[in-house]
Amino acid sequence: MVDIEFLSAVVKSLTRDSEERKEAVGLLLELSDIQAVRRRIGRIQGCIVMLVSILNGDDPDASHDAAKLLNILSSNTQNALHMAEAGYFRPLVQYLKEGNAGFSLSHTITSFSIIYVVHSFMILQVI
Repeated sequence: MVDIEFLSAVVKSLTRDSEERKEAVGLLLELSDIQAVRRRIGRIQGCIVMLVSILNGDDPDASHDAAKLLNILSSNTQNALHMAEAGYFRPLVQYLKEGNAGFSLSHTITSFSIIYVVHSFMILQVI
């Protein structure tokens, strides 16, 4: 089993130079095969924000791996909400379109988060 300190160190590597960032995303993607690791990755502060940033970055390889990892992490509704807060709305929109029974907005998002997400989504629709 991979411990949280190791995963936290890998997540910190997401903020470093492009080569280290690419390697860190690739390593997290490989480790995400383990369910317990997936849960831990999503709980590390700043991880999802950094992955969304890499997704929108200039490195196509790192962006591709970040997209795959975000897709895997989005199976957890809380992670999908964190992604929306970071500006990546696809998983949240998918949950809303599917009407997923396990996804209850009133129980999982604070009123402030709902306003933020809806406002941000509306801005994207206008653009």
